[in-house]
Amino acid sequence: MKKLFFPLFAVLLLFTGCEFYDIGPDVISDDIVAYANSWQRDENDRVLYQDFSFPEITQNVLERGSVSVSMVNRGNKGETVLNALPYVFPVSDGRQFVMQNIRYEVRNGLVTIVMEWGNREMYAAPTENYRFRVSIIRPD
Repeated sequence: MKKLFFPLFAVLLLFTGCEFYDIGPDVISDDIVAYANSWQRDENDRVLYQDFSFPEITQNVLERGSVSVSMVNRGNKGETVLNALPYVFPVSDGRQFVMQNIRYEVRNGLVTIVMEWGNREMYAAPTENYRFRVSIIRPD
């Protein structure tokens, strides 16, 4: 009986220790590209931004769902690496390194990617395209 108890107990633990969550069809994920030459300046000339239309972001999503944005990068071995926004990292303006912050704002039907710098006097204008992944969870 003892010999049978431990294998059965191990199998029971194996199957009860795992939970699976079906996030279902109410999750939308889409990649967008912020092109280097498409950034706009705000009225105070303090930040750059790009707007992206997402009609899936409704008032219901804003109140009861979720929207998250990650920067999509390539790792050392070519793998996809997602860096959740806000994401702060150093960039060079040719003379010195400045800290660059990329964050996002969400409104009804719209995601805005915002780029700003630690030193607002010195910034490195984007010279490359950035890729982002927008994930929207719609409530039931």
